[in-house]
Amino acid sequence: MKFLIRDAFLIAIENEFGRLHRISKSNSLFTVRDKVRLYVRYSKLHPRGSTFFGLRQEDLALLEGFPSFIAFLWDGQREPLLVPYEQFALVFRSVGPASDGQYKVHIYSNREGTDLHIVRAGRFGVDSYFGLTELRRAILGGEDYSLPVEFSHHQIQSVMGAIGKLTGHAVYIPLNDRPVLDWDIV
Repeated sequence: MKFLIRDAFLIAIENEFGRLHRISKSNSLFTVRDKVRLYVRYSKLHPRGSTFFGLRQEDLALLEGFPSFIAFLWDGQREPLLVPYEQFALVFRSVGPASDGQYKVHIYSNREGTDLHIVRAGRFGVDSYFGLTELRRAILGGEDYSLPVEFSHHQIQSVMGAIGKLTGHAVYIPLNDRPVLDWDIV
């Protein structure tokens, strides 16, 4: 099943954007129109809607400095999950790989949404990354995906506090941080 799903995805990408080129001798890394790098990973779907992926440290290193996406594929998927690598590069760097040189990653899907779980780093909502929209934008023009969006610590605290409050959760922000929160970004 792995090769059917993976190959069908790669054929669909080639049909829309032209021939893919392998990066080095990898069967998982490709360039699309010499503009975007694509790291393609597959997992079978486990009970309760979870998947498991191993992302090789040396493969992720080849995504650095380029507009890049990690394509997470699994059985029964309606649309591919294409996560912009630059959105998670700092997260991967902050935890480092396991002893085998791979980052362990799970995708959990349920009625509430889809989460990317990077072991030792946390869970991140990724519902907005389904489909080819962001890949098309990166290849055909639009936002510059080579530059990550940077927020200060206090801006992130402000956003997280606002999200928590809006979703009905109890939010604690340390007393010494409260005066410097940036409510203009919320």
